[in-house]
Amino acid sequence: MGNGKANINKQKKGNMPQRIICFSGRILQSPTISDLFNNKKALINSEF
Repeated sequence: MGNGKANINKQKKGNMPQRIICFSGRILQSPTISDLFNNKKALINSEF
């Protein structure tokens, strides 16, 4: 049980930097603030 929990935590920590990098890339590509907001909403939705 303890090892399983540790693995889930490692996966979450591993995924976060990738999402931040992806989000940063989207900000650089977004021509408008509304697009940036839509990308942020899509990213939040994909989290849950």
